[in-house]
Amino acid sequence: MFNLALSHISATPTARVEVGSILTPSAPVKPNFVGLSIEVGGVLDMIGERGNSSALAALLRHLYRATSPPHAGPTLRLGGNSADDSCWHTAAPAHAQACGYIIGDADLAAYIAFAEDTAKEANVSYIIDTNFGLSPDPHAVAVPHVVAVLAARDAAGHLLQDRVSAFEVGNEMDLYATHFRQPGKPQHRNASYTEAEYEVEFAAYVAAYVAVGLSPKRMIQGATYAETSH
Repeated sequence: MFNLALSHISATPTARVEVGSILTPSAPVKPNFVGLSIEVGGVLDMIGERGNSSALAALLRHLYRATSPPHAGPTLRLGGNSADDSCWHTAAPAHAQACGYIIGDADLAAYIAFAEDTAKEANVSYIIDTNFGLSPDPHAVAVPHVVAVLAARDAAGHLLQDRVSAFEVGNEMDLYATHFRQPGKPQHRNASYTEAEYEVEFAAYVAAYVAVGLSPKRMIQGATYAETSH
């Protein structure tokens, strides 16, 4: 902090600068603090149908190079409200009305191609948002999706899971009981849904993800709320 005062205006003005106490610096912002959240059905529009969007890759490279590398790059969160309306293709037939977007092998292949080829220099990672809204049972839709992500690899042997920094369980669950639904689609939860019920269901999802091979060291995140008043 400093104060600057000009003594007077003249041909050779003078100034007096008073320097206050030096502030203690806080911890630096991590170089990969920037992230983008993309709705599931719009991911391929952003990264390219084959993970070949050079425009997005260029943007992410600029963000990555804003701080001297090497370091972790920008994070792409693939989810949001659409995660709770999206299904891995093998689970979709049993929940046809509830699945607005069907995630398939082509999606996962594009994720790998974008991270390992098109945007490789940006060192990007993904947060994969999984469907929690459709059922309190993790095996109904979410577990097949997680299993597929853990197994996905390209022809060169690159594993998609190596580019996944976290799996997310659902989105904005504080709105599940009141969330506006399209005609013919089921409500995520009933009006009596509570935080305590959510905690039990979330724990079941975490246990199921670990049981199918997700490393306990890999982050599983949740409690993504829409409003602070709930």
